[in-house]
Amino acid sequence: PVAEGFRHIDVTPDLTRKAVEYIERQAASGQPFFLYLPFPSPHTPWLRIPEFIGESGAGDYGDFTMQVDWSVGQVLDALDRTGAAPNTLVVFTSDNGPYWRPEEIRQFGHRAQGPWRGMKADIYEGGHRVPFIVRWPDRVAPGSLSDQTITHTDIMATVARAVGEPLPETAVDSYDLTPVLFGRAGAAPLREATVHESARGVFAVRKGPWKLIEGLGSGGFTEPIFVDGPGGRLYHLGDDPGETRDLYTELPDVVRELTHLLNRYRTEGRSLP
Repeated sequence: PVAEGFRHIDVTPDLTRKAVEYIERQAASGQPFFLYLPFPSPHTPWLRIPEFIGESGAGDYGDFTMQVDWSVGQVLDALDRTGAAPNTLVVFTSDNGPYWRPEEIRQFGHRAQGPWRGMKADIYEGGHRVPFIVRWPDRVAPGSLSDQTITHTDIMATVARAVGEPLPETAVDSYDLTPVLFGRAGAAPLREATVHESARGVFAVRKGPWKLIEGLGSGGFTEPIFVDGPGGRLYHLGDDPGETRDLYTELPDVVRELTHLLNRYRTEGRSLP
C-alpha cells in the first residue's frame, strides 16, 4: 500500500529539503538541535533524479550514491550558511557495506567496497567497514585521521560526553570517542574488541589485528553463504586486510583467546567494562 501522491523518487530530495528547512529554523531560534537524517538511499529502489542519471559511470547504484553525496552537501551548506557549522558535530556514516557483486566490479571497473572482501550482509570486512566522517570545526582538526576501530554504538557515549550527560546504563557497548575526535587517543585501542554479526547470524570478533569468524561461509549475500563443517576462520587484518589467508588451524592459542572473549561478552551481555 502506498499513500496517495507518494513517489519513491521524491523521498531523498524531500528528506534533504526538510532537513535544510529544520536547520534553518533551529539556527534562527538560537536553540541547540539534534537532527537524525537516515536517508533510505542508496538502498533500493535505485531511483535517481534526472540530474544524476548516467553521471557516475557506475550504473544506477553509482548514480544514486552521487545523489546522496549531493544531499549531504545541501545539509552542510545549510549549516555553513546559517552560521551553525562551527559548533555543530556532523557524523556521516552508513549502516553496512555496499551491495556490489563481482559482476558489477567487472562491468564498471569499480570496487564499491574498496579492498575489502565481501559486501553488505556478509561477515567479511566489506560488509562492516563503512565511512565514518566527522566535521566539528570548533573541536575536530580538519583532515585529521585515526586508525582506531570504532562502531556506531560508540556514538551514544560520545554525544553524552560532548553535552555533559551521564551515559545510560543500557549503553553496554558504547565507548566515548572524544579522545579520538580531539586527537588525544594515542596508540592504545579504545575498545577491547569489536563484535560483528552477519545478516544470517554468523558472528565474528576483532581484537587488535586479529579477526575470528565462527563458521565457514559468508553468512550474507556472497556465495558460499553457509559451509558445512566444524571450525571457523582466523585472519590477521594487519597483514591480510583482504581476508585471503586463513590461520585458524595454525594458531590455536589465538583462536582459543578470541573464542573465550566472545563467549564472555555473550555471558555478561556487554563489552564495556
